[in-house]
Amino acid sequence: MTRLQLSRVHALAGANLWHSDQVLEAELRVDTPEMSAEALGKALSEQFVFAGYARALPAGSGYPTVADGVARAALALERVAGARVSYCGSRGPALAVEFEDEAMARPCLEAAARLCESVMRGETVDFAA
Repeated sequence: MTRLQLSRVHALAGANLWHSDQVLEAELRVDTPEMSAEALGKALSEQFVFAGYARALPAGSGYPTVADGVARAALALERVAGARVSYCGSRGPALAVEFEDEAMARPCLEAAARLCESVMRGETVDFAA
């Protein structure tokens, strides 16, 4: 069964190695993936479209890693909550997501990991919950 676990989550203020603005940086551990990163990207897109939030998901050319999927989902959830953010990225198991309000961004990142985990397991996702 797929399990995603975030660790070493911390805020980087101002310009940093990832971006010119503040980001949350984290490492993602993926145990027994049941889906490829590319399939996760497609399934995430379908979930956001189905929920009516297609515009919140950042554009990009594919999902090279599961960490990239989690980062994009976190950015989309921040946008759904009203944040004006535009950057997310991943390098191997590390990921970064721009934020305006850290108190809102952390739960979005955690929810994104749970969302991706559910999608990878083939479970039904309820955005209203």
